[in-house]
Amino acid sequence: MEIIIDDAFEFVLKTNNKYDLIVIDVFQDTKMPNFLFETFFIERICVLLNPNGFILFNTMILNEKQKQINLDYIKNFDVNKYNSRKPHLIDETNELILIESKF
Repeated sequence: MEIIIDDAFEFVLKTNNKYDLIVIDVFQDTKMPNFLFETFFIERICVLLNPNGFILFNTMILNEKQKQINLDYIKNFDVNKYNSRKPHLIDETNELILIESKF
């Protein structure tokens, strides 16, 4: 296993490697950077994901707007290529989103 800790945005731009697991856990206090939810970033992490790989996204929900952002995030993944689920809330404010590549 290799663990990489780096600036998420810069890393996805510069790497050409493929990964079985991509963990996104990026917070600035109680705020998540906007780039995490942008189409470009989502498409890029999909390119970096191995077949049958997983994306694990730790998100924060402090209000209804953030809850909707999470729901919209999941809609970015083609249901023909990815399974998505939200296993459970970690606590009252953190939610995990699990995306699995179907192939």
